[in-house]
Amino acid sequence: MSAAVPRGSILGLGNPLLDVSAVVDQAFVDKHQIPMGQQILAEPKHDAMYTEMAERYTLAETPGGACQNAIRAAQRVLGTPQATAYMGCVGNDAFGTRQRELCSRAGVEVNYMVHPTAPTGVCAACVLGHERALIARIAAAGQFNVSHMQLPEAQAMLKRAKVMYVEGFFLMVSMDAIRMMAAECAESTRKGVRKSFCLNLSAAFCINGDYDKIQELMPRIDILFSNDDEARVYAKRAGWEETDVAAIAERIARLPKEDSAHPRLVIFTQGTQPTVVASGAAPTRTFAIVPVPKEELVDTNGAGDSFVGGFLAHYVRDEALEACVQAGHELAAIKVRHQGCVWD
Repeated sequence: MSAAVPRGSILGLGNPLLDVSAVVDQAFVDKHQIPMGQQILAEPKHDAMYTEMAERYTLAETPGGACQNAIRAAQRVLGTPQATAYMGCVGNDAFGTRQRELCSRAGVEVNYMVHPTAPTGVCAACVLGHERALIARIAAAGQFNVSHMQLPEAQAMLKRAKVMYVEGFFLMVSMDAIRMMAAECAESTRKGVRKSFCLNLSAAFCINGDYDKIQELMPRIDILFSNDDEARVYAKRAGWEETDVAAIAERIARLPKEDSAHPRLVIFTQGTQPTVVASGAAPTRTFAIVPVPKEELVDTNGAGDSFVGGFLAHYVRDEALEACVQAGHELAAIKVRHQGCVWD
């Protein structure tokens, strides 16, 4: 993009996890009881694994977590240093420092809450031959407190942001922090300075476990992101009969909204199928994805985050819906050609 975007135009709030990957040996797998071919949450027996990985192997490191991925994606598209910003919680350790360095180097302005005792959240990818195991330790990422958002630097970020984005995984971490973000968008818009509050449903367990929280936020949600599977989970949890993704999107778009002057956008990606976009102001539309030859597919994890980042990077510049969706599709198509949530 050519024209510069003001500092902190897009602000994300989520669970920062440093993604670390290493090619390990069988002795390491046996020692730490790593279940190859599976994705699991870390247990106490895995605590020493992260330190030993860093000491023994050459690590490929990428800042991760759904929201942080989307913010990095938006930053890549926008280009202007610190056009995007991000808040979450990390530990007072080497992994936290490394994550800050990597995000800052990518141009993202990070404002981490630093927990004094909990370690930084990490997702370790252990590769052995053709198999891979993913072991996620949420740790400090789940300890974010709304008091951090009351600090002057965080308040300045809230005031600067034009678009604010929250991952569904964060609903179980600090609802008060999300409420503060949504309230800032609503109040600013009421005063004539438009700000958009965006939420991603993220996963089925977020919808089923935090449905009441989603419903509380719904009147203030300007853009709701989800995939087709999560959309159907939401409809079932709501007690609706609809199973058609477009029909679900239309119904959510029509739910009551405080700022009725700006209808809610509901955006459902569907893997290789067209993306559905519904709004109370216009007929529901579908947009074909950017196709990727099967032989070029490497890793689809993070494609949804990449779509969100590409979309928001154009949305924050007030571009047409078609351009926003196309940008999301293009960035997702780049990402699936790479291992990890990277685009180069």
